[in-house]
Amino acid sequence: GSSAIVGAIEDNIGANSDQGSAYIYVFDTNTNTWDETKITSSDGAANDYFGYSVSISGTSSVVGAAYDDIGANLNQGSAYIYAFDTNTNTWDETKLTASDGAANDRFGWSVSTSGTSIIVGAPNNDIGANSDQGSAYIYAFDTNTNTWDEEIVISSNGGAVDKFGISVSIWGTTAVAGAHLFDIGGSTLTGAAYIYTFDTNTNTWDENNIISSDAAGDDFFGFS
Repeated sequence: GSSAIVGAIEDNIGANSDQGSAYIYVFDTNTNTWDETKITSSDGAANDYFGYSVSISGTSSVVGAAYDDIGANLNQGSAYIYAFDTNTNTWDETKLTASDGAANDRFGWSVSTSGTSIIVGAPNNDIGANSDQGSAYIYAFDTNTNTWDEEIVISSNGGAVDKFGISVSIWGTTAVAGAHLFDIGGSTLTGAAYIYTFDTNTNTWDENNIISSDAAGDDFFGFS
């Protein structure tokens, strides 16, 4: 619409080197200018790289901090939701972390928001014995509990170092995640993308695996 968000991942906040920040711009039709609001995480620390990924939809935005330490888990990562409060003219913050988060997952490497849905990529998440297979987390806002319900999405044919979740996007009840280091047969690092459509009958996300028609090694298909 008439809003934009920009990340500045190495912005120093006070004494915190590379904490990061984000800037929200809203177009003012009276002055024909973009009004700026700077956002920093309320619990930010050095080297969080807040703003590593950003997305905005209407009066809600989401910001990834892929190197945020969660407890003792270094670089587990997090994402922050900001909803504009018309009463106070401020952006209210909600922090998201993965329910199964671990060190070096890089949750928040990629983010996307649409309406009351959010998807967050964690491309370094280990799945079973598969190091860095990657995963994505879809959040839907529950108006009854005022909480964000989480659904973990993992590729059905994933392998080690696929980096599933390196890129994500969501629109309504459809989501997509890239896995740019996915191997196809004897071709390494060809890449793949996965499209998920929400099935209201089963309350699950149905998966379709997408590869390019001319797939070859080192294509990195799904990087974006």
